[in-house]
Amino acid sequence: MEINTEVDADLLPGAYNAINVCLRLKPEERITIIADNDAADIARAMEHEIKKVGAEFSTFIIEDYTPRPIPGDLPQVILDDLAKSQVSIFAATPKMGELRSRASMTYVVDAHKIRHGHMVNINKQIMMEGMRADFIKVDKISQRLIDIASKAKIIKHNSDNGTDITAEFVPELKWLKTSGIISRDKWGNLPGGEIFTSPWNVNGTFVVDGVVGDYLCQKYGDLLHTPLTIEIKDSRIAKMTCDNKELLEEFTAYTMTDENSNRVVFITGCSKNSDTTVSSGGSNQYPTLPSNPAPVNGAVNISGFVTTTWDCSDPDVTDSLKYDVFWGTTTSPSNQVAFNTVNRAADIGVGAPNTTIYWRVIAKDNHGGVTNGTVWSYKTAP
Repeated sequence: MEINTEVDADLLPGAYNAINVCLRLKPEERITIIADNDAADIARAMEHEIKKVGAEFSTFIIEDYTPRPIPGDLPQVILDDLAKSQVSIFAATPKMGELRSRASMTYVVDAHKIRHGHMVNINKQIMMEGMRADFIKVDKISQRLIDIASKAKIIKHNSDNGTDITAEFVPELKWLKTSGIISRDKWGNLPGGEIFTSPWNVNGTFVVDGVVGDYLCQKYGDLLHTPLTIEIKDSRIAKMTCDNKELLEEFTAYTMTDENSNRVVFITGCSKNSDTTVSSGGSNQYPTLPSNPAPVNGAVNISGFVTTTWDCSDPDVTDSLKYDVFWGTTTSPSNQVAFNTVNRAADIGVGAPNTTIYWRVIAKDNHGGVTNGTVWSYKTAP
């Protein structure tokens, strides 16, 4: 369906960037636009630029197909159309409880490797400012940041507003960029301009004086005068404070949706009021090989609930260690029972009778050193 109304000329430069620079739409391709009533004028501007390219397109205004908040997945007619396209745009203001609907969309995007521009909370101001950026230049800067950050073991970030965090990294965790130049391999937010990863560990204080995102963005707006202070410990939210008690209560609930909702990722970009220090460290000695397993390696007739233990240390005495533990019934155990635990113990539980259980410990220090332990085994009682 096409929207047949007049186009706001102020939106066209940003729409040109989205279609021609960020998504690089080709005449032989097809694009699906999913927008809401608030972004209908933005969808019209996108259509204007798509017609100039000569590509086939479909536009869906969400409220024409389902009530808001969307109850469950996006309507099937929208998802079916999306699956036929090589390029897509989502331009809408989210409502509380709509995570599932967006997940149904990104599932199709990932399955079909669609070049997807995610424009959550897009409005005219953002179209006239952020979407008019030189995204080729932004992408080059983002790649320079990736080149620096990917070698980092520690990144410290401080800002005038009180943010003071220290993040630790390991080379196994990949950095990604959402620079605004979107590929089949990774859809991205528009406008873009950040790089991110899953850190090995994060600690400190993060002060939000901008926006908190998702449906909360529209409701609470800019937090400059009522900032949200987040205390982070071991990569999880430990405590939050804010003078706006309603926001504090609602954001607390938002970060308790599931077991990983309060987990912290590390995102960085460019800020005029912040200071970031990147350290690649000096020489680092890796953790010692995990040893002294219990049950002892090769033990038999083990019955009841099993809690495994082991010894491990690090030649660098100031280093801290964390462990991943895996078990299974083959010599390549792959069932993870512990992740980043600081304890030298992990519960495997009760095994099936007369079964050989294999297990292994991976030791990691806080400078990126990783030591893969020997595969040990024990046999349960008949």
